[in-house]
Amino acid sequence: MARGRRWVWWSGVTLLVIAMLGVGGWYLYLWELKQHVIAALGTTGTAERIETGWSTVTLTNVRLRATEDWPEGDTFRAREVVFDFDPDALLHRQLHIQQVNVRGYYLAVRRTPEKKIALLPNLKRPDSDAAAPNSRAKLIDHVVFDDGDVAFFDEAIRKPAYKITVKQVHATVDHLQPPAFTEPFQLDLTGKLPGKGREGTVKFAGWINKSTSDSQSKTVLTNVDIAALDPYLLKKANTLPDLKNGVIDLNLDATVKDKQIKAHGAFTLRNLEPVKEPGLHPIKALLRLPEKAELAALKDDKGQITLNYEVSGNLHQPKFALTDSLPKKMAGGLPKVLGTGVEKAGSAVKKTSDTLLDLITP
Repeated sequence: MARGRRWVWWSGVTLLVIAMLGVGGWYLYLWELKQHVIAALGTTGTAERIETGWSTVTLTNVRLRATEDWPEGDTFRAREVVFDFDPDALLHRQLHIQQVNVRGYYLAVRRTPEKKIALLPNLKRPDSDAAAPNSRAKLIDHVVFDDGDVAFFDEAIRKPAYKITVKQVHATVDHLQPPAFTEPFQLDLTGKLPGKGREGTVKFAGWINKSTSDSQSKTVLTNVDIAALDPYLLKKANTLPDLKNGVIDLNLDATVKDKQIKAHGAFTLRNLEPVKEPGLHPIKALLRLPEKAELAALKDDKGQITLNYEVSGNLHQPKFALTDSLPKKMAGGLPKVLGTGVEKAGSAVKKTSDTLLDLITP
């Protein structure tokens, strides 16, 4: 009986030691993961607090400071970042992150003069995967960004960089496979674009293959202040006069394959108000009349201008083209603008020219 009790006692002690070693090994492994997170922050990154749970690593008040060549001070900030690991994968020394939650964040995206996208350039990648979990099995299932702002700095448009900030951005990213990113990942994003007395919305949904630059996506802008997109759309279209106010709705379906883009969409302009120049010379004012007539002639019965367009060619030097026939649209709209037939419209233009000649002839 005594021998039986000793066997039970030693069995219990053995199981307890094994359990303690298992728990100790588990927390040692989480400690290793924590060290990898600290290393990834590099010399320019900080976190006020880094805590480990049973299968989580939580960073509080994260900041990645920018380098000197960056347009502004930080490339990334977040109130909280939580990594939720797959426990089964950890037992097999594989890195499988089931979900990452990023809350209260700021993210800066830069387009260089060479039209290359820079994102988190100072986030350090480990020098070697030898100390990390099995590099063949790195997978991030789902990333959620909540309550954040995304700032886009475009140095390809002008210097200093043209800046657009999208507010209250909610985004999800699915199926990331770092570090090579050979498989496509899904990106869905919604946000607000502040403007003059209004707030537009931005929506993006599609997949991207970072290793090949292939992608397929749909972008929708609604009720956006026209001034925000002036460098990208209106000046390229080269069809409208300078505008003081206006609203744009835009949709774009784009496919990129082998670094060639093929895209199409439409944009609708509403509440347009051309720039008014106080004290404008009478001759210059008359010269601006054709522009105003063009603008009005393009409007439909609702006072809106809707045009279809295409973007095609090399991804880094795409060509923008309107697919609508502007002369045909304007010919249909001029009678409404001038309150006459097309013949009388021509006569009105002639009279304007004659008036100009009278004014400038000594």
